[in-house]
Amino acid sequence: MGPPFEGVLDALPMPATSIYSPPNGIDVWGTCLDRLAPGTENIGVYTTHLGLVHHPAVIWGIADPLAHPAERWEPFRAPLPLRMAYVTPSPHRRT
Repeated sequence: MGPPFEGVLDALPMPATSIYSPPNGIDVWGTCLDRLAPGTENIGVYTTHLGLVHHPAVIWGIADPLAHPAERWEPFRAPLPLRMAYVTPSPHRRT
């Protein structure tokens, strides 16, 4: 089962990354997922809702895609020290 709005909205015309947290307890995390398309990715992080603001795994998940030019998009690869903080393998990631 995909995200609730999958197929309703068009994919973004540029690379996009969505960060979600299944255990956050505030949002229904499935609504935070981007539609899977080339250049899009959903990165799950084990953190609280408020932790999304300052968790190192979230910061890395934001900074890493921004460090690459849009025309050379690469799938996210978690750094070894933070791998346990990510939801893996992500069922919401295009490989």
